[in-house]
Amino acid sequence: MLCAHFDVVPVDKKFWTHPPFDGYTDDVYVWGRGALDDKHNVMALLEMLAYRIHFKNRPQRGFFIALGHDEEVHGYSGAKTIAKYLRTLKVTLDFIMDEGLVILQGAVPGVDTPVALIGVAEKGYLTVKVKCESVSKHASMPSRETVITTLSRALTRFINDAHPAYMTALQESLIKEVAPYARFPYDIIYSNLWLFHPLVELAMARNEIISSQMRTTSAVTVIQGGSKENTIPNRAEALVNHRILPGQTIEEVLQYDRKLVKDIPNVSVDIYKKSWSEPIPSSPYSDNTFGYQNIKRTVKRIYPEAIVAPHLMVANTDTRHYFEANLTTNIYRFSPVLLTIDDISTIHGNNERISKLNFRRLADFYLQLTRNCDETAPPIWQRKSEL
Repeated sequence: MLCAHFDVVPVDKKFWTHPPFDGYTDDVYVWGRGALDDKHNVMALLEMLAYRIHFKNRPQRGFFIALGHDEEVHGYSGAKTIAKYLRTLKVTLDFIMDEGLVILQGAVPGVDTPVALIGVAEKGYLTVKVKCESVSKHASMPSRETVITTLSRALTRFINDAHPAYMTALQESLIKEVAPYARFPYDIIYSNLWLFHPLVELAMARNEIISSQMRTTSAVTVIQGGSKENTIPNRAEALVNHRILPGQTIEEVLQYDRKLVKDIPNVSVDIYKKSWSEPIPSSPYSDNTFGYQNIKRTVKRIYPEAIVAPHLMVANTDTRHYFEANLTTNIYRFSPVLLTIDDISTIHGNNERISKLNFRRLADFYLQLTRNCDETAPPIWQRKSEL
């Protein structure tokens, strides 16, 4: 099953070079919100279908296309409903591919070759409310600490006392894949992790992007406190968003948070509005894994220069609903477009855009992927459950 979603996050138009919803194009790019998250995948999947229909190119192996409309707000009405419907049909899937990691230039220090990062596992999601309550007072007679300053002190600990970082098995797999392509001295270091493991782990932990794949992260995203300039409020609160590393649980993260602030008076930590999901464990990516190897084979066809490696998806996707519905354990999160770090910053940011070349290759990728799957289609009698 191939998945995508067509809802997008809001924009602030004044920071955009071109209007974000006009579909503006120039000689190189298509500009607009959703160009990289995730309307490009929606349109490329439809282009692939249109091609196969036009040329009467009937697939030998049946496949589903699942397009959600609310992924950015957890997918409860979209993917979750689709998953429930497929369960009623008693559908089981060979594999699922949804939005995810990309082919990234400069993904690994010392490696100039683009790396196609296929998300085989996904971080969990948890938002907690950190709250401080006390007695309201007039601003002319302030206490040494108010609920706002106390809350600020508590929030600082979420950043300064971050969860520990360590190199995971997926990162070791990535290093082993890229080692033959690394330049000196990285080639020696990556090829001898048994010796340089502590050094590599320390260097990766100091990199802001890479370290997010090595630990449970904490980000203060919302803060509220006070409503009048001359009144000290009796309550202040903030939301802290965690992305949970596989191997940890929501309960462990919650207890870690509470321990962080237990000595600060009047501060509490609780789960916010059931806004959570446990980490999704790794799907197989061995040489005999049908889904992963077909994705890898297709990448090498469209991007022959790329290194293909398994990795951890740090954001959340609709795939958790399909995982929870037990449709398959083979779930891969991958958007086959070639991007730079600067391109990545436009996702959920300003001036989001996709190059026309990237989009053509994206549509080609889905066509080639379905053809590759056709070449290893099972006998007819094994496909009775397909629609």
